[in-house]
Amino acid sequence: YMDPQDPTREPLLVKADYFSADLKRQLAAVGGKPATIVQGKNLISGGVIYFDQNGEAAKVEGPGTLVFHTKSDLSGNTLKAARPLKVTWQKSMLYHGNLGLGTFQGDVDLRSAGELMQCQTLKLNFQADDQAKRKDRVSRRSLGLGLDTYSKRSLSSLEATGGMAGGELVLMRSTKFSTVNTDWLSQRMELRGKTVFYEAASGNVRVTGKGSFLAEDYRKPLVKAKKPAATAATTAPAAPVGAMGGQSLQRPGQTLFYWTKSMLLRQTARTVHMEGAATMVHRSGAKVREIPGLTHEPWGTLPAGRMSNLRSETMDASFDAAPPEVASKTKPVAKKPAAKKSGSSLEGGFGWGALREFRASRDVTVTDGPYHVSGQRVHFSSTTQDLFIWGFLPGGERTNARVSYENKTTGQANSWESPTIRWNMKSNNVEVDAVQGGGGM
Repeated sequence: YMDPQDPTREPLLVKADYFSADLKRQLAAVGGKPATIVQGKNLISGGVIYFDQNGEAAKVEGPGTLVFHTKSDLSGNTLKAARPLKVTWQKSMLYHGNLGLGTFQGDVDLRSAGELMQCQTLKLNFQADDQAKRKDRVSRRSLGLGLDTYSKRSLSSLEATGGMAGGELVLMRSTKFSTVNTDWLSQRMELRGKTVFYEAASGNVRVTGKGSFLAEDYRKPLVKAKKPAATAATTAPAAPVGAMGGQSLQRPGQTLFYWTKSMLLRQTARTVHMEGAATMVHRSGAKVREIPGLTHEPWGTLPAGRMSNLRSETMDASFDAAPPEVASKTKPVAKKPAAKKSGSSLEGGFGWGALREFRASRDVTVTDGPYHVSGQRVHFSSTTQDLFIWGFLPGGERTNARVSYENKTTGQANSWESPTIRWNMKSNNVEVDAVQGGGGM
C-alpha cells in the first residue's frame, strides 16, 4: 500500500490470509498464521491484527511481535542514531497512538541493543503528541496503519509487573561489551522486582515489593595519570588497610542491593532508598567472584580488593558522579594501596561514582574485612570519613552500639561498646561518649 497523499513515505506491505476493511470508519483487520505488516524497518505480526486509523491504534489478539526503531533507550536517554526495539508477547498487544499508550500481556520480552526486559505485563506511556499535527496526519490518509509513527514517539513512563513463565519478578538488564573484543563483558546492570515503575523525565525507578539491584563492572583496574609528588604539607595520613572508606573499592567490582518491601532509585540525584531487610553487598579486586561462562578482558594481577556487607531495615545511599576515564600510558595502579582522597570508588554498571554517604536504621550490621559494626543507626560521610553508630533509635532506650576488630595475623581483637560511637576512618580514632579510644590495630 502506497500513501497517495504522501508518496515519500515508506510503503505498507501486508502479508495475510484475509483482509477486511471499513473505509468509511477507517477500520481494518487482517489475519494469518501469522499475519505480518511491514513498513520500512517497522514490523507487526500476530494471528489477528486490528487497525483503527482515526486513533492511530493497533490491536493484536494472541501471540505476536512488534519491531520499530527508536532514538531513545529504556531510560529515556536520546540516542545518536535510531536502533531497533523488538517486543514479543503471548496473549495480546494494544498500541493507541492517540492516547499515547501501549500495553503487552503474557510473557512479554523486550530487547533493544544491550537492553532487556522480561515481565508478565508491560505498560508504556508515550509523551504527548502534537494533536494538530496528528489530526492533519490522519486526515490525509485514505487507509494505513502508520506503523512508522511508532518510531517518532518518546517514552514517558513504563510499568511492568510479574515475571515470565510464571515467575514472580520483573527482570530488567543492561549490558555493555568491550570494544576490543565483543565477547568480553564490561559492565552489567540487573534490576528485579514484583512491580517496576520508571519515569523518563525524572529518571526515577520505583519498585514495590521485594527485589534486587545488581551492578557489575568487569573492566580491569583503572590506569591513573601521573600526579606531582605530594609535599609533607599536603600528604594526608593513610587510612588503615581494610577500613571502610579507607581503600578504593577498585574495579573489577560487584555490588548487590536487596530489599523486601520497596526501593526508590533516583538516577539524577544518584540516590537509593530501600525498605525491608535492606542489604548491600560489595566485592572488588581479588574478592570478585568469577561467574562460570562469563568472559571478560584479562585483568592481570588484581589489588587485594574488598568484601563489604551492610544490613538494616531501611537504608539510604548517595553517590558522586562517575569520574571520567583517564587515557594514560602509565602502568596500572600498584598493588599496595596508597593514601587517597576521602571516599570510596563504588563504581558500578550504572555509571555512578564514589559512595558519598549512607544512612541505615534498625538492626544495623556492617562487616568490612576484619571490622564489624552493630547498632540501631549508622551514618557514614565520605567527606569527613566519619562513621557514627548509635545503639538506640530516637526516643528509645539508650542501649550500646559495638565496633570490633580482629587482626587475623596476630589474633589480637579490640572492641568498643557505647550508646554512641564516632569512628574517624582517616585518623583511625574512635570516640566513645567523648572518650578517645584506639590502638591495637
